[in-house]
Amino acid sequence: MDMLEFDFGSLRKFRKQKHLKQADVGKYMHCTGASVSKIELGLCRLSVDDLARLANLYEIDDLNVFFVKRLERRN
Repeated sequence: MDMLEFDFGSLRKFRKQKHLKQADVGKYMHCTGASVSKIELGLCRLSVDDLARLANLYEIDDLNVFFVKRLERRN
């Protein structure tokens, strides 16, 4: 079975593609730029609602782009 893992680095990639600063995203998300940094580093939880808001900001229709397949290790 394939497992999906959230790719926190994708948040930074899409933000930079839109030429936005963390402070810009923070303003949109009603938080600080420092909070956005922590989210992008995977140090803070991100709700599904917040992920949907970020996808809207970054003009992304398919939330699957935020996930990568993780191979399961077999012993």
